[in-house]
Amino acid sequence: KKSLDIHDPYTPKFYYAEANAMLGVIYQFHIIDRATARYYYRAALDIDPDTATAKKHIGEVSDEDTK
Repeated sequence: KKSLDIHDPYTPKFYYAEANAMLGVIYQFHIIDRATARYYYRAALDIDPDTATAKKHIGEVSDEDTK
């Protein structure tokens, strides 16, 4: 999480998007916190809408699935 606070102008944005997506995976599958997973997937997609990991899993933790 701390690495996401560092914004190096030389680091491509997709690395930050993937870091958020991986946190989403951790929260979804290991900590089992769907809301936090959704938050990190959404953050990844806000940075790079083509982030494959976030696109793949965000539907699994969407609000519609929790009803």
